[in-house]
Amino acid sequence: MNKIYYYQQEVKIGDKVVINGVALKVTEQLIEDNPDLFKVAEEQEILEYVECTKLVRGNTWPAIGEILPVTKPDCNGQQAIHNVCMVGSILYKNCFKPSTKEAWLLQEAKRRYPKGTKFRSAAQPDKRIIISDGIFNIWASGAGVSTNGMLIYYNDQWAEIVKPLFTTEDGVEIFKGDEYWWFYDGLDPKIMHASDGAHENSGKKPNAKYFSTCEAAEEYIAKHKEKTLEDYESELDEITSISGYSVYRWLKDNDRKLYYTKVLNAIADDLNDEKCVNRIFIKRHGGDYIPIFDKESLRGTPMFASKSDAMKAIKIMGDKLDIIFTNNKLF
Repeated sequence: MNKIYYYQQEVKIGDKVVINGVALKVTEQLIEDNPDLFKVAEEQEILEYVECTKLVRGNTWPAIGEILPVTKPDCNGQQAIHNVCMVGSILYKNCFKPSTKEAWLLQEAKRRYPKGTKFRSAAQPDKRIIISDGIFNIWASGAGVSTNGMLIYYNDQWAEIVKPLFTTEDGVEIFKGDEYWWFYDGLDPKIMHASDGAHENSGKKPNAKYFSTCEAAEEYIAKHKEKTLEDYESELDEITSISGYSVYRWLKDNDRKLYYTKVLNAIADDLNDEKCVNRIFIKRHGGDYIPIFDKESLRGTPMFASKSDAMKAIKIMGDKLDIIFTNNKLF
């Protein structure tokens, strides 16, 4: 539709204008008879989205094929796309072609949410964290864009991209608002529940361990709890012979020296934990027991990967080492 101007005032067919003191109705014939009084301007289509077909004015942006939203006219009446001005329709015809909001939304979705991006649904931001699969679909004529079945664009709002605040000991990423469990890694760890949800300062307490569930925290404590002599003896006593009788329980009653040597071996195996075993042995020096490196060893003598592991074994065994060592000799 064209726009009609009487001098600089916009008018329409049927309006009345005053010419030489006479009020006349605007008609096509009146406009044709008075070309010096009327001006007809072709109305240009203002597009919302365009696709770049070639580089603009020698720049590398926007890239060819890139879809851009068109801003409202500015630059003294020029139509502008970000920092690229189009004068009338000349630059548009030379560098751009019409596009749609749907095409722009899909382009933006791929740019904002590449595969693996974690986000909260735009329609249900309080729901669980979703991971983008990189496959996008338009819903309701551009009203929404979905990936992995969840909306990433809804009511003109993009879904919030989220990053984990920290990762728990059991390998679970914790995001803002998630509940978690934690305890200080001490002698008597007490498991605490962060039921109010994680925040920016969560997961930063020194000497603390964090878990996604209470069960995971309990399992960690049980696994890393320092064993006592009774724990090792109990593990040995549970080993039974074919007849169902505990071999080590019999050994404890009949050969205590050999029995506690077996216990010391079990402690060494546990502390070494597949580490490269060095020739560190427990020796009696005066009234004390000390770790010492020795190239020679008696057969069956427990060896340790480090002196610190040997010291732990000495602490665990306590006075039971006296049963093993006689006259400063093992066996």
